[in-house]
Amino acid sequence: MKKAYPFLKIAISIGDLDSLDHWLAGYDIIFVSTEKLDSLIRHGIDWLDQVGVIVFDEVHMIDDASRGPTLDILISKLKILCRHAQFIALSATIGNAEELARWFNAKLVESDYRPVKLEKGVAYNGKAYFEDREELLNGTSIIPELRIAQDTLSKGKQLLVFYATKKYAESGAERMAEITEKSLTEEEKEKLKQVSNSVLHALSRPTAQCEKLAKLVEKGVAFHHSGLVNEQRHAVEEAFKANLIKVICSTTTLGLGVNLPAHTVIVRDTSRYSEDEGASKLGVNEVVQLFGRAGRPAYDKNGRALLIARSKYEIADLFQRYINAPLDPISSKLGVLPVLRTHVLAFIATGMFRTKEAIADFLSGTFYGFQFGNAGLLYEMSSSIVDTFVDWGFVRQIGSAYEATKIGKRVSELYIDPLTAKWLLDTLPHAQ
Repeated sequence: MKKAYPFLKIAISIGDLDSLDHWLAGYDIIFVSTEKLDSLIRHGIDWLDQVGVIVFDEVHMIDDASRGPTLDILISKLKILCRHAQFIALSATIGNAEELARWFNAKLVESDYRPVKLEKGVAYNGKAYFEDREELLNGTSIIPELRIAQDTLSKGKQLLVFYATKKYAESGAERMAEITEKSLTEEEKEKLKQVSNSVLHALSRPTAQCEKLAKLVEKGVAFHHSGLVNEQRHAVEEAFKANLIKVICSTTTLGLGVNLPAHTVIVRDTSRYSEDEGASKLGVNEVVQLFGRAGRPAYDKNGRALLIARSKYEIADLFQRYINAPLDPISSKLGVLPVLRTHVLAFIATGMFRTKEAIADFLSGTFYGFQFGNAGLLYEMSSSIVDTFVDWGFVRQIGSAYEATKIGKRVSELYIDPLTAKWLLDTLPHAQ
């Protein structure tokens, strides 16, 4: 954006959640994470009334159990604090966009235009099956993702493979190495040695993971997940953009908001496992998001997104379940106690809302309140949380209003679950 608009002052702030970042006031366009902007509001920034346009990219993240509640609260706060600003919400994967638009009190604008044509299909037994045709994949490997890699590289293109876990992504990259290494020129190998060195020494003392990634990078392949440090992720992404790294094996860390030159995308695993939910299938929206990383503007004129069938009979099921399926509706995940605790304390600590009635009224205006509409339950939940804060010494009551104590305000600024803070306060005095 700086290249396109050199006359504008543009900043990004996504890190320290315990900082006011006064310097942001002097910029025309500011890029922030959801959590960062919410933290800035808690710390009392004084430039919100100067904001004219607020863009929420990937607004479907409101459906995410971990980050969605903060986004729901943040949008609801900004609707109050920035009444005169224009709100723009962007997404490619919302099944109930009309409902979200009503909550925003916004006009819904829909478009199916995509500047780069994207073919979606299923790979099985050396072939790619699309809606109207099938295509023999170049190569000899009997491992599906390796065969697709051989085919993609034979076309002079690059590949992005999504796996369910970090372990799978790393082992997938190790399997890919023999294929990618064969496609490298001598000049590319020399340049990759430099990238490998930067990856290896991203930490003061290289770990076994650093060494593994560095060796793979030299062979034109890399894994990418949340276990990498920022310098390593940046090095891998830049080398992929420069067409030095031919294949990236990733978890869904690369599934949102990235623009990499991947002609072909594979979603290898359509199931995931978690201790809370056990085994579960990926949702349609998530697969569509991952598919969207294929065929990016400025890099390709077309793209290809593939699922992998384990049997001939699974081909039709994958088409029905993901490729031809309608998008799933999204819903707020705000009704989670740890999240509510964090935000209710913030309301009181910042002085935004100081009575139980005002807090419950605000929560009724969130997407959660809009969807489920149980004002009585919201009052009971928030009221109980406020009473708990009084018992913990985070909040004191003054008549019908409440104010944060010194420790309560600090807990809110640190952006941690008040229950965790209470445990720390109870435990530390007894530590030896």
